Amino acid sequence: MSKVTVVGAGNVGATCANVLAFNEVADEVVMLDVKEGVSEGKAMDMMQTAQLLGFDTTIVGCTNDYEKTANSDVVVITSGIPRKPGMTREELIGVNAGIVKSVAQNILKYSPNAILVVISNPMDTMTYLSLKSLGLPKNRIIGMGGALDSSRFKYFLSQALGCNANEVEGMVIGGHGDTTMIPLARLATYKGQPVSTLLSEEKLNEVVASTMVGGATLTKLLGTSAWYAPGAAGAYVVESIIHNQKKMIPCSVYLEGEYGESDICIGVPVILGKNGIEKIVELELTAEDMLSGVKTFWLEVRNKDNFQSEKYFPDDDGVIRVSVTEAEAVFTGDFTVFAYAADHVGNCTTESREITEFELRAEVRRILLPHDPVFKRGESGILKIEVWGYAEKAEVEFPEFLAHCNKIFLYENAPQYRKQEQIQFMIPLDAPEDEYEIVVRAYKGDRELEVHPAVRTVEVDGNVLDELRTRLR
Repeated sequence: MSKVTVVGAGNVGATCANVLAFNEVADEVVMLDVKEGVSEGKAMDMMQTAQLLGFDTTIVGCTNDYEKTANSDVVVITSGIPRKPGMTREELIGVNAGIVKSVAQNILKYSPNAILVVISNPMDTMTYLSLKSLGLPKNRIIGMGGALDSSRFKYFLSQALGCNANEVEGMVIGGHGDTTMIPLARLATYKGQPVSTLLSEEKLNEVVASTMVGGATLTKLLGTSAWYAPGAAGAYVVESIIHNQKKMIPCSVYLEGEYGESDICIGVPVILGKNGIEKIVELELTAEDMLSGVKTFWLEVRNKDNFQSEKYFPDDDGVIRVSVTEAEAVFTGDFTVFAYAADHVGNCTTESREITEFELRAEVRRILLPHDPVFKRGESGILKIEVWGYAEKAEVEFPEFLAHCNKIFLYENAPQYRKQEQIQFMIPLDAPEDEYEIVVRAYKGDRELEVHPAVRTVEVDGNVLDELRTRLR
C-alpha cells in the first residue's frame, strides 16, 4: 500500500494532493497544515468528488499531527510563504528556511525512509538546506523546479508553434530562478523536428525569455504565486517515484562533480524511480546552451582605492577570461566585480561581489555525519580554509590538546590569488569536555590582515558563530 504526504495545504499543496488523488498515484494521500481545520476541510471537499471523478485514493487531512504521516513513501514539502508581486524567490529564504528544516525533521521521525520532494521557495536553496541539515543520501532529496520550468517552456513553445503542448519536447535546467534557469532551446523538438528550424531566432528568444519570467508573470497577474502548474509538477515527480516509471525529469539535485559543479543543488535531468534519483544524466552542452536566454554578458571590475576600472567581454567560445594579478592596477587593493547579463527583451540583471585585499573563509566538518558540528571523543574532522588575496602567511591555531595540528602556511611572493588548505585532526579520547576555538589568521609581512566582514563568521549547522568553534560531548 503506497502513501504520500503533502505538507502545506495552501494552494500549491492542495493542488498537488488533488492531482495525486485524481490520478490514483497512491492509495493514501495525507495533507498536513499548521492552520486548524484547513487540511481537514480541503481533504473532505476532495473526497466528496471521488464518486464524481471516479478515483479510489483516500485523502486525509490533519493539523500538525505528524504521527498521521507515518510510513509515507514520499513526502512533498510546500510549506512557507508564497511570493508577492515584485518579489524574487530568493527573498523568501529568511522565513521559509526555518519552516522547511523543522518540517523535514518532524517528517523523518515517523517516515525515516521517505523520499522528500521540495517545492518551497527558494527551491534550490531549500533542497540544499534539507540535504545538509538531515544528512540523508542525496538520492532521497529532490527539488521539483525543473519539472515546472520545463512544462512552462513547452507551453510557450506550443503557443509559438500553434500546436498541442503534449507533442513538444523541451527541457529547462539550471536554477529555479528568473535569471538562473537555462531553457535548452537547441534541444527542443516538435514531433522530432528541432524547433529552431520551425521558429525564427527572434521568436525562439521570446519563448526563452517568457519561460524565464514565467513565474513572475503569473505572480503579477494573480497577486500571489501560481499553484495549478506547481502542484501538478510536484505530483508528476511523485508519480515517477511511486510507480517506478524511470522518467527523465529535470530536478534540483545535489551535484558532486557532475556538469563540473560540486556542493550545490541545481536543476539537471535525472531518472526518477522507486529509489528517488536513480541516475543523474549528463547532457553534452554547448556554450550556446549555457547562454540560452542571454543576448550579451560582460564583467566590469572597479577598484575602490585607485578608481581604475576594466571591462571584460566573452571570447568567441563564450568564455570570459580574466587574469587576476597584482601587476594590474585594477586588482591592487579592494575592488568590486560586477557581472551583467542582458536578455533579448531588454531586461538586464546585475550581480556584484566585493573583493578586499584579503578574505578568509574557514569551515570545520566531521568526517562522519559532516552535517553535525558536535564532535565525540575519538572522532576525526577536517578544517578547510580559503585565503583570497595577497596574504603571504596563514596560521592555524588549535586548542592546547590539539597543538600538534597547528600549522603555518607560507606563500612566497603571494603568487596565487586564491589559496586552499586542509587539515585533518582527531579529538583525543581524554580531551576535556568544553567548547574550543580554532583560530585562523593571515598576514602580509608582519601585519595581520583585517578579516572581511562578510566572511568573519562561519555557519555551522545553521548557527552563526562569531568565531570558528568545535564542541565536544
